[in-house]
Amino acid sequence: MAIIRTHGVIKQVYEYLETNDVCYIDATCPYVKKIYKIVATQPKDSLIIIMGDENHPEVQGIRSFAECEVLVFSDFEELQSGIPKNPPEDKNIILVAQTTYNINQWEKCQKFIKYLYTNSRIFDTICSVTDERQKEILSLSADNDLVVVVGGASSSNTAKLYDIAINNCKAAIHIETAGELLDYPPHFFKKAKKIAITAGASTPGSIIQEVIQTMTEITNDELSFAEMLDQSFKTLNTGERVTGVITSVSPSEIHVDLGIKHTGILPYDEITSESGVDLEREFHVGDKIEVVCIKF
Repeated sequence: MAIIRTHGVIKQVYEYLETNDVCYIDATCPYVKKIYKIVATQPKDSLIIIMGDENHPEVQGIRSFAECEVLVFSDFEELQSGIPKNPPEDKNIILVAQTTYNINQWEKCQKFIKYLYTNSRIFDTICSVTDERQKEILSLSADNDLVVVVGGASSSNTAKLYDIAINNCKAAIHIETAGELLDYPPHFFKKAKKIAITAGASTPGSIIQEVIQTMTEITNDELSFAEMLDQSFKTLNTGERVTGVITSVSPSEIHVDLGIKHTGILPYDEITSESGVDLEREFHVGDKIEVVCIKF
């Protein structure tokens, strides 16, 4: 007995199972199967453009069902630079997307292909659940001080949610389990007036509930007088290495919560010796960073 995962598999696996009379359960997502059918029915002189991660099992499966030229691009910039600019006028151009593809990127890609190839055909293949989740997190991240994204580190749709959150909110973190919340100092959460929690499509409900429960305990648990007194006396020694949490990023410096009374400051020239590095692009509020105390 074989079980095919939700992402699907390459065409050759299906053929092997059928040829060898292997009993199997096909749990491939219906949205993914729909793309299989779209690409498999295109003429052999067509050009199929897939927007997605070429190393993802879903995209590899989609590609295997095509019997014509296929190009895969990860984002809009890659599409712009890598797409043929002057294909034959009668070329059959097809555009599809990985079911968990970023909706903002997808909209840009559609407009670009429509402009470049007036005879192209575009199939909206993003999963409706993914579409709704991304629209919701876009709204939530703009209206909250902190967004907590729960899901597997290798989950494609969870990664898309985090990308949207970190680009639209003051702070966002991506965790797999509730236990990871304890890696952050309590006041990192307490200083946020509004916190949104979202999760990838395959994240178990039990894990989401654990995160909500842990977040509630963290934000409602007041420090005792002894704990506050201890925190006020806590200090660092020169040369001591500590993991902190980034609280703000500017073009010239980064501020880090070190878990003590004082805030750590990292000037540009102590972060990198290279010129032209965009700190606001490379570092984000909520990211963990390891630092060494050189002056206190």
